[in-house]
Amino acid sequence: MPDSTTITRPSPGTLELEPTHTTIGFVSRHFGGLSKVRGYFREYRTDITVADTFEDSSVEVWLEAASVDTNVQMRDDHLRTPDFLDVEQFPQLHFVSTAIRHDGAHNWTVSGDLTIRDVTSPLDLAVEFAGVIADDNFKTQRAGISATAEFNRHDFGITWDMPVGLDGIAVGRKVEDRDRGRSASHAVREPVRVSRRDTVTVSGTSVSDRSDPRAHERQLR
Repeated sequence: MPDSTTITRPSPGTLELEPTHTTIGFVSRHFGGLSKVRGYFREYRTDITVADTFEDSSVEVWLEAASVDTNVQMRDDHLRTPDFLDVEQFPQLHFVSTAIRHDGAHNWTVSGDLTIRDVTSPLDLAVEFAGVIADDNFKTQRAGISATAEFNRHDFGITWDMPVGLDGIAVGRKVEDRDRGRSASHAVREPVRVSRRDTVTVSGTSVSDRSDPRAHERQLR
């Protein structure tokens, strides 16, 4: 049964990600798990609407595939090729919510469809909602959100592998999506051995509600 703890929720209206407090990125295991590669999607667009009933709210996110940035130009150029994101043919990654469920206390599940390249697959985001404050300086609300999920990149037709040694691969396949605190990010992590799983992580998101500057208390039930 959901926790009945009272926390501040955003007022109904449209929310915007705060660019200076938002990151959307990924972390991936590399060379058979010996190291981790971290990167980001620098360009994105969102459409987040809070309904009177929180479960009726909606989330839609577009990531510009060509904006992928791991701080290594050669690697970024490879990620943009048909081996991975194929940005010429598929310029955006897309997520749209289909349902929102309260799991108790500050925890929610946002179910939706993730599209990478020309493949769409269901994805559940485990969301932690930190609450809302009123920002009188900018006449708006600010909310803290984090979310996690994982998927298999092979499900999206991204199957490129390079063998490393006898029992490893250069790039893993498990993908975890994580969004944390006051900024949002996606990260990709992979296993050490040749498994069929990949991880992408989204971390940290700060959201502003510019339609109503007054934060208000609601009972979570």
